[in-house]
Amino acid sequence: MTDKQGHRPASQVSIGTIQGICSAAGVTFSVSITFLVFWAIRDPTPWGPADLPVLGLAVPGLALLARAPIIATTVGDESTRTDAVRRARRSLALGLPIVGVAFVYAIFVRLIQNWAAL
Repeated sequence: MTDKQGHRPASQVSIGTIQGICSAAGVTFSVSITFLVFWAIRDPTPWGPADLPVLGLAVPGLALLARAPIIATTVGDESTRTDAVRRARRSLALGLPIVGVAFVYAIFVRLIQNWAAL
């Protein structure tokens, strides 16, 4: 529904926004879990104190990613849905870099540990 100039009302959520948020969060969450499983279980290097920041960053980041689809699919009227999409976008936008920093840190720590073992 648009006005005469072709603009949508500010409270209307565009088509595909909710599906996009859910897809992006779901794919990122599954790739993140796969990385953590490989890093935590399949990697032969034992855990140490340097690995705790990875968990400290990854767990809240994964929680934000898991929360985004739940928030985005909140049922309500148009103003409630617009607010829910805004909060879901914020959750996704915060979760992505937090998980990314955790993974970069995990790789960096493993490289340092492997170089120190040489």
